[in-house]
Amino acid sequence: MSVTPGAPAAWLPFLHELADRADEIARRLFRTTGLRVEEKADHSPVSEADRAIEETARRLARERHPGLGVFGEEQGEERAAGGTRLIIDPVDGTRSFVRGIPVFATLLAIEADGAVVAGVASAPGLGARWHAARGCGAFRGDRRLRVSAIGELSR
Repeated sequence: MSVTPGAPAAWLPFLHELADRADEIARRLFRTTGLRVEEKADHSPVSEADRAIEETARRLARERHPGLGVFGEEQGEERAAGGTRLIIDPVDGTRSFVRGIPVFATLLAIEADGAVVAGVASAPGLGARWHAARGCGAFRGDRRLRVSAIGELSR
């Protein structure tokens, strides 16, 4: 896959770096005793893993791409001058995470001018990662994903 500057796929190395850092944090805190968990206004849980992953992603975004906006589930929006932003759900499936169930993931995307152009979903408890970039296809690891050839739901 060739990458030209400014192309959607050019964001994938950065998103994979963020996912690597998120996975490290999630693995360290998953199934630990004394994990700090609070309840948000909507009664959903937020763990110290959620907060640490989002803060790490925000810090790396500021360091690597100072003009990049960030919209995160835990800290809201940090606008930037350009029309591009990182969107992050640090632990999608926090209820599973805090209960010790390995079905959770970090979801990361780059939105440019209102359209998502690249994304990574990393599920360290399952040992799986997916990524996609507009015009380049979608993959689980190195395996290209394809739409099913079955044309009817009943089949």
